[in-house]
Amino acid sequence: MSAMATKPKSTSSGLRIEQAQVSQDGQWVLFLSIPDPRGDSQHSAMLQLVRLDGQGLQTLYCFPTDTFSLALL
Repeated sequence: MSAMATKPKSTSSGLRIEQAQVSQDGQWVLFLSIPDPRGDSQHSAMLQLVRLDGQGLQTLYCFPTDTFSLALL
């Protein structure tokens, strides 16, 4: 995966997208979804994968609130 130089993005659902990377073949984007803690107090981040056309969203891992910090990145 290659890193994308982008600012964090907020979505209409209250998620913030960070650390996006595009696969070498240009078909996939791997990223962290950071949920608004007011809406999801159980998870601090989700590692997700989606095709570049927006199809096939997959959640690969959910980080429990007490085990993840963006300061670790």
